[in-house]
Amino acid sequence: MITASVQLVGVYVVFASLILPALAVNAVDLWKLSKAVACSVVAVLSGIGISAAGDLPAGPVLVFTYALVAILVRLILRFKQRDIRV
Repeated sequence: MITASVQLVGVYVVFASLILPALAVNAVDLWKLSKAVACSVVAVLSGIGISAAGDLPAGPVLVFTYALVAILVRLILRFKQRDIRV
């Protein structure tokens, strides 16, 4: 299944969709799977929307939105953990 998707959408999109949501939430204790799925949904919907609105190629835009969502989620989680400790 993964090899077929690599041929269809490309290596970078498949890598981003498999790795970045997991990296975004690996520091979370509870609800890791649902938070990773939510990150993926936000990244895909925003990536497709940006791609369609800007008439841009979908693959690079999806990789960019996956990375952006992963970074934002990690920053939000880091600030939440800092607030809990203080």
